Amino acid sequence: MTARRLLLALLAAHAAVLFLHSARAYSGPDASGYFVQARLIATEGRSWLRQESPAQFIGVHWLETADGRFFSRYPPGLPVALAGVYRVLGPAAALAVVPLLATLAVALTFLLARPLAGDRLALLASAAMATNGVLNERALAFDAHTAALATLLAGFVLLVQWARRPQWLTALAAGLVLGLLPAIRYGEGVCGLGAAAFLLVQWRRGRPPAHVALAALGAALPIAALLTYHRAAFGALTATGYALTHEQAAFDFMYLRFNAVPYLRALLVQGPGLFLVLGLAGILAMLKEREDRPLALLLLGAALPLALVYGAYYWPGGVPSLRFLLPSFPLYIVAGVWLLHRSLGARRGPWLALAAVACAVQLGIGVVQSARLLASRRDELRAAAAVARWATDHVSAGSVIAASSAVQETLWYTGRWKLGDGDLLAGLQPPEDVPAAVLDVPDPAQRRVDAVRLRSLLLPDSVRVRQLLRELATWAGPHRDVFWLVRGRQKPPAALVLVGEVPLPAPAGLGGPDWFSLASDPRPLIAFRLPRSSP
Repeated sequence: MTARRLLLALLAAHAAVLFLHSARAYSGPDASGYFVQARLIATEGRSWLRQESPAQFIGVHWLETADGRFFSRYPPGLPVALAGVYRVLGPAAALAVVPLLATLAVALTFLLARPLAGDRLALLASAAMATNGVLNERALAFDAHTAALATLLAGFVLLVQWARRPQWLTALAAGLVLGLLPAIRYGEGVCGLGAAAFLLVQWRRGRPPAHVALAALGAALPIAALLTYHRAAFGALTATGYALTHEQAAFDFMYLRFNAVPYLRALLVQGPGLFLVLGLAGILAMLKEREDRPLALLLLGAALPLALVYGAYYWPGGVPSLRFLLPSFPLYIVAGVWLLHRSLGARRGPWLALAAVACAVQLGIGVVQSARLLASRRDELRAAAAVARWATDHVSAGSVIAASSAVQETLWYTGRWKLGDGDLLAGLQPPEDVPAAVLDVPDPAQRRVDAVRLRSLLLPDSVRVRQLLRELATWAGPHRDVFWLVRGRQKPPAALVLVGEVPLPAPAGLGGPDWFSLASDPRPLIAFRLPRSSP
């Protein structure tokens, strides 16, 4: 079987596995930061919203500006692409984009490795990505990490192709693609340093200066559009959504002392693993050879700044944060297979057998980790889809649904219902282990929102519930209902009527309830309805 057929089989299998673990829904606040933004762009031509009621649910990643608009803290690059699919093919098709980008990343890993290590080792590189648990889990987390990975790889494939056969259109396309990186995820924009170093060396070695200029122009176009968006949304070219919580300045090399070892351990255990070691050795070997030095600068110039940026970020490092370093995984893998190609060559015997066994073990570890992570993600998505199906069958469009954040983040994408803040209604506050910056309180506008919430929480339970239900009923209007979805078989306020239990799949884990998880909570989800004449 040819390498092309093997690659197509691998890609088909990878896409099929992701499809079988998906459920036409997403779960979690990160996904809402992108997909709700995409829906707003597709249906209303804007990326922001205004709060219509004090009891309205607003996702944790949506922050209020001084003029009363709520913006997602995440950049608009991925949402704009999702919005295009949403407009043409519908919201369900938009949900397929992120998993497909993961499979695309596997294909692009092959294309990046093949000119350097040949077909067979390029297949090994793509298999290492296809079996990586972090990639597969993020593909069904529906955030932008997978999109940033695919964009980086596409840009690097174009750069390597341009270096081998210089054409002005290839240079322009490479710059344009890589310029999209900060519009997809701000931090990953530093990977452009590797591209800049690569272009500089190629220029000094006689590549057309006009091509280098075209690459720079291509990168400047999406960056200029992003800066224009910042000015319109946040008042300054360099202000991002993260500035609203002061997270934009939450970098300090002091954090490297605490994050370096956890990140290194995580990369070895659940990241590239063996290929991290091979890749670092490969990059060092490339630097010694004049012909391969530009490639080493390309890979190292992207992977090292990315590690330093997130290592110096306030967010704790380790396995849960390994998604930040996902774009660097194929860079180590490609350098690793390059080293295997150069070291083994035409050798046979024990060295080849040892390398084959080590790589097989690494792939096996990836399969086991992927199976565990995908099973957990599948349970979460199926629970989210079950809630959405129940709401579609039992709640008319335009009615109000009050529920926990875990439920509302899922329902928000549809735009079908008005969503009430069920956590506020139940008197709940975010868990203490959520970092302070995520609670959206440092900025004056966020402190005002928090003060409104605090005043409600200080009221006696019966008074708070009565006031909030009255507010939700007013918001719903005289011809729409108000539903409250509550975890646990607790006695409802007298004004509510029991509707029944929302059928959910069996709980995924043995742990207790999680603030943003539907599947990990073993308690039943009970629906109540407020009669239209109450309270």
